[in-house]
Amino acid sequence: MAVKSRNTFWHGLHLVTRLIGLTGVLAALVGWFIYGVLDQREIGMYVLIGSAGAVALSLLFEVPGIVRTAFSHRGLFGFNVLLQVGLALAIVVGANVYSFLNYKRFDLTRDQIFTLDDETKKQLQELQGETEIVVVQTYVSFGQRDETKQDKYDFAAQRKIVEKVKDLAEAFQELGPRFRVHILDIQDDNYDKKLADIRKNVSEDLSKAIDKAPENSVFFYSKEKNSIQRLSFSDIYLLDKRGSVEHKNLVLNYQGVGPFARKVFNIEEKTPRVATAIIHPVLGFHDKRQQRYTMAGAKKVLDAYGLKSTDIALRRTEDGSIGEPTILTYEESLYEEIEDDLADLAEEIDEFQKAYDEMVKVNKFWSESSMEVLNKKYGYFILPTGQQGRILRENIGKLKKSVGDVKIIDVDEDDRKAMTSQSKASAEQLKELLDDDREEQARLKDKKSKLPVENLAEKRRFTDIEAKAKAMLADIDLLIVPRLTAVDIPRGEVYSTRIHRLEKGQFNAVKEFLKQGKPVLFLLGPTIEPPERGPDFSGGGEVDSVESMLGELG
Repeated sequence: MAVKSRNTFWHGLHLVTRLIGLTGVLAALVGWFIYGVLDQREIGMYVLIGSAGAVALSLLFEVPGIVRTAFSHRGLFGFNVLLQVGLALAIVVGANVYSFLNYKRFDLTRDQIFTLDDETKKQLQELQGETEIVVVQTYVSFGQRDETKQDKYDFAAQRKIVEKVKDLAEAFQELGPRFRVHILDIQDDNYDKKLADIRKNVSEDLSKAIDKAPENSVFFYSKEKNSIQRLSFSDIYLLDKRGSVEHKNLVLNYQGVGPFARKVFNIEEKTPRVATAIIHPVLGFHDKRQQRYTMAGAKKVLDAYGLKSTDIALRRTEDGSIGEPTILTYEESLYEEIEDDLADLAEEIDEFQKAYDEMVKVNKFWSESSMEVLNKKYGYFILPTGQQGRILRENIGKLKKSVGDVKIIDVDEDDRKAMTSQSKASAEQLKELLDDDREEQARLKDKKSKLPVENLAEKRRFTDIEAKAKAMLADIDLLIVPRLTAVDIPRGEVYSTRIHRLEKGQFNAVKEFLKQGKPVLFLLGPTIEPPERGPDFSGGGEVDSVESMLGELG
């Protein structure tokens, strides 16, 4: 009975280990799928390690039986069968591994729309460095805003275009390992993790651009150039809604591989830079304080398309008003403005500190001195008009000389109480003002330290505005010159054209910019001048150079 019970236990344990081994084999397949296909490497590795342990445990229990069987007559026959099964498995697994590593894609579309032509392939293969291609599906497309109602054709187009864009991206991936494709779907549970991986392993700037994507987009990123290009899905496929309705079938107009390839080529090129030439920060890209003046909205659009934008200050800003002509970047202009504010704060803090120290001394004198000491320094006057108050003894003579009949009496405890209370309240108020100013001073110093301003002292010594302007415009591809004059004419909110007049050196730099074939966008308000000044744009008898130039251009 003992032997039978032992055999029963052994057979049961053997069966359990075999089940564990089979489970391990299945888990290995699942782990490979998670690791290789779903690209969840950490989870997939855990599953593979666990499956390997399970198979190893099962094999330990199989070794004694395999050894006994191998040396029997029946074992030789079984070994032959096992060898044939092993060879068959090796062929199947080997064929799958080979096909996985050496697969071939066939473009069966009528016009071969997913096949790159030889010229494009050649140009792509000549590119240097690695390119990350990120397909981002946000479920907003065709330039639609969230509040715009979409119909069934829009939703069907989104699904179909996503499939086709993925196919197009994978066609680029086939050109070699330097093209890496990432697929991000905002509705995917792993979206945040994949975006975090891109932020950590690829580029934080790329992850920020993806996070701000206004619609379904494809991003192209070169780490060597630190350059980002964005392509809208609608730049690849356009929905023909009228054709879809007429044919009762989805009609998409394919724009060709050109837009896709151009974005990759553009990564190797310099990112276009757009600048404004402004007389006040409120008219530029960065200032958001006055919504009806600022171009912060334009900056948001430029950022979405990967274009760099900056402001060029034509005038100094002094206490919020327009000052002398200059040429400074936005950061340099802000730096100077902060320096002026810090200088004003330093003077104000010094004055408040002196006033605070004086109030503390007055409070201490009135609260701690004896009445004898107080009356040696102060007296209480009463005028014939009824006016009365405390006065320094040393000023009584001047008061009698100017007024005449003045009654002087000693100060008392009521005066001590009143002066102690007043001086304490004044000291507390001054302390609050001091703390506020010091807090603002610390904030401005911190902001100033973070501004990317280099060699500003040297630039200040360089007074040739024309040379500075030409040097600054050399790296700009598009210049925008806003000349706002009319905001609300019925309410009289208008600005003279004179304030926008360019200094001679500034104008020469803009003119040279145009001669180089670069575009300038003038945003012109109506010519507005006070009636008494007439059409004199400069206020000094000179015609505005920009207005004159535009007149010559018709």
